[in-house]
Amino acid sequence: MDEFADLEADLSAAGSQVDMEFVKSLVMSVEYDGLEHGMFISDYRQLWHPLHKISLVFFGILLIPVFGLGVFMIIAGTNKGPMMKETEIVEAKVYLVEQHAVVAYSMIDEDIGSLAYYAIEQRSFIKRKRETWETDNGGGESVEHLLCSGSEEIQLLKSYSHKNINSDGKVMRELSRLANLPIR
Repeated sequence: MDEFADLEADLSAAGSQVDMEFVKSLVMSVEYDGLEHGMFISDYRQLWHPLHKISLVFFGILLIPVFGLGVFMIIAGTNKGPMMKETEIVEAKVYLVEQHAVVAYSMIDEDIGSLAYYAIEQRSFIKRKRETWETDNGGGESVEHLLCSGSEEIQLLKSYSHKNINSDGKVMRELSRLANLPIR
């Protein structure tokens, strides 16, 4: 029996963890200095004005008696930063060439809300998953692109319309070329 097995397991687990402060500095660098080496996989930005927030809260108060629907509107109006200040909401996924990793984050102004770092391992690939369905009113199709790295499957993009499926395919081909990942 190996007497150092526990120590080796602890050291290997510590070595595989990522310094989240470093990842936060990467995100701030991407947002404020620009992205030179890499690409945006998805980038959603919206500016919330005080009028938007106030109107959501006002109509939320009016609609509370209607199945409590107003509560969700009040929450949506109040969790978008200070009420009387313009707020920028950012949700993005970025591939960084130097780190060979995908970083997913959301921000409200300069505050990072959620942050995830996915290192791309050897033998990783992009998996394309297509689903179709039929209903009485017609049918539909969705395409999901997943990054399969190690034992994880990370959702990169999911599309429901033909236009978005085509544009997401172009983004995935560019990511495949840049990160040297096969699409399967």
